[in-house]
Amino acid sequence: MAGWQHAALSVPNDPDYQGVAMPDNAIAALKALIEDERPIRILELGYGTGKSRQAIDEACGLRYTHVRSLEQSKKLFPADAVWTPTKRVFDTDMLCPVVSYESHPEGPWDMIVIDGPHNTATGPWVGGDIFHLKGDLKVGGVVFIQGRRLHVDYYQMNLFEEFIFERMWSPNLTVMRKR
Repeated sequence: MAGWQHAALSVPNDPDYQGVAMPDNAIAALKALIEDERPIRILELGYGTGKSRQAIDEACGLRYTHVRSLEQSKKLFPADAVWTPTKRVFDTDMLCPVVSYESHPEGPWDMIVIDGPHNTATGPWVGGDIFHLKGDLKVGGVVFIQGRRLHVDYYQMNLFEEFIFERMWSPNLTVMRKR
């Protein structure tokens, strides 16, 4: 997207935030999708409690897969993992409040798992990471979105030419496939 600019304002990190675990139905759907798609490179946005990452690792089993997780809160990341400092910044060019990580690891990615941001006391916002990462997602690659109805509605309005919204297991589970 041309003209993508970050504002200088960082999203406040709530010091009491403990993370929200992905619900069991979403974990089951994520595992099934990974088993069906058999992705080699997976990017997870929002490590949180680590439950979704554990599901990704279990679904991949022994086959070689490169998985990278981003999380803005260091206290949520396990002590034995490599934490890369990231912060979320508001975007100034979008029509609604959009927030994304300041930097993203390079692709290509076969799958992106969106498990953040959660709405907090600072207000609801749309995760804008997919606008940065869509060029790094392979054609035919999938984006798994747990919850975040506001995000999905915004993506459907703005990314319908680039993605097929092909599966919705429930109102809270969405899969987008890159055309």
